[in-house]
Amino acid sequence: TLYIEGERKLDFAGWCVAIQAAARSGGDTLSQQQLTDTDIPVVVLSCIDYITQCGLTSEGIYRKSGVNSRVAALCDRFRRDARSLRLKEGEHQVDDVSNTLKRFFRELEEGLFTSEDAHNWLSTTGKLATAIHVTILDENEKISQYKVLLDRLPRVNKATLQALINHLYCVQRFSELNQMNLHNLAIVFGPTLFQTDGKDYTAGRAIEDLIQHYTLIFEVDEQQLNKQLEEIKAIIQMREKLNTKFPVSTCHICFQLYLFYDDFSCFSGVFLHHSSMTAVELAYEVLDRRNIPVKDKDYWSCWEVCEKEEMGLMLGFVNQQPFLAK
Repeated sequence: TLYIEGERKLDFAGWCVAIQAAARSGGDTLSQQQLTDTDIPVVVLSCIDYITQCGLTSEGIYRKSGVNSRVAALCDRFRRDARSLRLKEGEHQVDDVSNTLKRFFRELEEGLFTSEDAHNWLSTTGKLATAIHVTILDENEKISQYKVLLDRLPRVNKATLQALINHLYCVQRFSELNQMNLHNLAIVFGPTLFQTDGKDYTAGRAIEDLIQHYTLIFEVDEQQLNKQLEEIKAIIQMREKLNTKFPVSTCHICFQLYLFYDDFSCFSGVFLHHSSMTAVELAYEVLDRRNIPVKDKDYWSCWEVCEKEEMGLMLGFVNQQPFLAK
């Protein structure tokens, strides 16, 4: 953390303007974007998180076009200062956000796979695809080659590619809801990520390989991946439940919930609630889901917790007058 003190208000205002200007994207390559602490551009993570929370059940997600003027406006906002833009349900449309993410990669200078190595990624899938018989050994050889190319990517490119493929892997796991299976996603993202005209399926086949063999190529902890899929499933189920009680057009809020018991044990999970729900209603909803009976002299308190610009919520047992914050 950096603390800056100015002798006069104008000094402080000058520093603020200079820092905000310097914090904006410095160019059109990945490394020049505003980055998260995991080396992923803020624009990429913002779009992925929004689609995960609000658009994973949207039929034809990433295949349908958004409104061009709104997409252009979103791209411009992200380009000027990605950290200042908060994507909100009701204010931003799912298809606009999905097309913003595609346009970002399509217009990225040097591309996600870098201009130097993009051909090697395409030739890896192309050579083996022309073989008459594809054996298990061929498949293993292909995966090994992808891993070599992955390690050659710059740090930011590698982190961004993994975040995107992880997202696409999750999207296709819910294809029964969104109609976007592995092949459909590859058709869309192949030409987008490799910045090709899409006249042949080589680029699509490469993306299909990366999604299909995601856990092997990126050496993913499958237990952690399954936990992520369960959290997404919980979000979908909670959204369906809320949509039966509240109009679809109204706002839902998704956050990480930590539930502390009087013996200091803790339960953690993803929770989604309607923005008009009071803290008292939220407390009783959570306790009811965990099958926790509320006794006469029990008091529960609710705190909102913000860390690294992400919202969370704690619900704790206290033996005093209740403090329930909306």
